[in-house]
Formats: sequence, structure tokens, C-alpha cells
Amino acid sequence: DMLTPIALVATEPQVIVTNAKSRFNTFSDFVAEAKKSPDTLVQAGGSSTANDALTRLVLQDTLGAKWKFLSFEDTGSRITALLRDDANIMLGSASDVAEQVKADQLKVIAVVGDRRLDTFPDVSTTTEQGIDSAKVPVQFRAVMGAPDMPADAVQGYQDDLTKMVETDGWKTLAKDNGLVTQNLQDDKFTSYLKTQTDIVGGLLAGLGLRKDQ
Repeated sequence: DMLTPIALVATEPQVIVTNAKSRFNTFSDFVAEAKKSPDTLVQAGGSSTANDALTRLVLQDTLGAKWKFLSFEDTGSRITALLRDDANIMLGSASDVAEQVKADQLKVIAVVGDRRLDTFPDVSTTTEQGIDSAKVPVQFRAVMGAPDMPADAVQGYQDDLTKMVETDGWKTLAKDNGLVTQNLQDDKFTSYLKTQTDIVGGLLAGLGLRKDQ
């Protein structure tokens, strides 16, 4: 609560990827098998508090499906696990996997959320696949100011950011990095922050790891 919210510039939806030769062509295919054979499929991911791990907890609870989680320190090791068939899926940013997808080593089977990415325009969202991901924590890119920043300074930054997200340079950057432009400001931004804080805080509390209470 100490920093001054200025704008949430963009969200960075997670994509769900698998080996290009995998039998899974959609995330709903994966979920169906996970329901049929609990804890036989494997997700490669990061630490237990990383976004991909928390997303797994939400999706398992929402879908009534169970699959294992194999933790790695870095994205490269997770990708290697997919290529070696040591894991079935991984969740990450579009920019994490774009090169391997382009090389036909990996394929994207879903974008988490309700908006497709310009990076992978032909890949359906989890919403389109009939999967509720409303409670999944979202990675986002935001600008915050110093404590007690004057209102005119906040407005100045907001005006500049509003102009920035309309530029061709920003649009290219967003497409290349799998970002979805939002430009949420004022009440819309603070409301979004509260929602995400509640989602992540609840998940961390469930793991016994929440430190602010």
C-alpha cells in the first residue's frame, strides 16, 4: 500500500505447451486424461510458489483433475523435460517458448484466460475450451510511483502511457512478447490489484506461506 499505482500497462497470459509430437492438441484433451488417470501426467514448472505452480492448484481444484508437478530451476530445463518426454506440459510466457514453437519442437495447446494472443493467433483460450480460469493468478506489467506522489505527476505518467500503448513500437513489442495491452488506471487499476492480491494471497495462505497476515 506504500507505492502509488499509476497504470497496469499489460497482462502476460500464460500459455500451455507440450512436445510437438504429443497426443494432446488442446488443454481440454490433457484435462480429460488427467481426470481418467489421476496423477499419471506431469507438469514441468518452477518453485511451489511460482505462477505456474499456483495456476496448477487453481485448475486442479476447479476441474477436479489431478496431475503431478516436476520442479526445475530454469525454463530451459523445463523445455528439455518436455522434449525428452519427462513431462507432458509446461506453463510459461509466450516469449519463453516462441523459438521452440517456431522450430516445431513444441506446440501451444492453450492460452490461459479469455483472450487469444497475437503471438499465437490460431491457439484457442482455456475459456474457448470450456475451462474456467477466472481464479488463476495473472502476471502483469504495471507502473508504480513513489509513496504520496502528487496527483499531477501521476496524471502526467498516465497520459504518457496512454500515448505509448498506441504506438507501433509498443504494439510490436506486445506481440513479440505475448502481452495483452490493458492500460488500466485509477479505480480500475486499484480494483484489479486487489483482486489479484486476494487470489494470490489465498493460494499462498493455503500453502501456509502468506507473510502479510
